[in-house]
Order: sequence, then C-alpha cells, then structure tokens
Amino acid sequence: LKAEDLDGFQGEADKMMDGYKEEKDTNIKRELDYKDEVSERVFEKGQSRRIWGELYKVIDCSDVVLMILDARDPMGTRSRHVEAILKTKDRCHK
Repeated sequence: LKAEDLDGFQGEADKMMDGYKEEKDTNIKRELDYKDEVSERVFEKGQSRRIWGELYKVIDCSDVVLMILDARDPMGTRSRHVEAILKTKDRCHK
C-alpha cells in the first residue's frame, strides 16, 4: 500500500477489499465434509469387541506393558480402562 496519510491508506484498503473474492483466495484452507464421516467410522471400529479382544490377548502375552502419554495432555491420553485391566488379580504382575 502506498499512501501519504491515514485517509489515503484507508482508501487503498477499501479498494483492495472491494476487489477481494473469497473463492479465488488460495490461502484459505477449506475443510471437506466427508472428513467427519470417516473419523466417526474409525472411532466406531476402535470400540468393537474384536479389537478389545485382541488387546486383551496382547496384554496377556506381554511381560511388560508401556503406556506412552502426551506430555501436553497426559490425563487425556492415558487409558484408564487399560490401567484397570492391568490392576486385576491375574494381571497385577505386569
């Protein structure tokens, strides 16, 4: 913007805004609607009994179980369900 004073600056900015077309702006990231549907299906699959059954098998066969937590949100990334499983009488040695 080339302006001598504040009013000139305002006029230049107004001209630029009048010529602005959002659909031609390549700097805007556009979200696609199908992303939400895919992520919901992924979460549903993660709750299936088959996957929990596989997790129980892996825990039973393991000598050591490590839980990796995100330092930015440790309480949100820990699995209380897995902790409860490991505290049961037959798995307390892990």
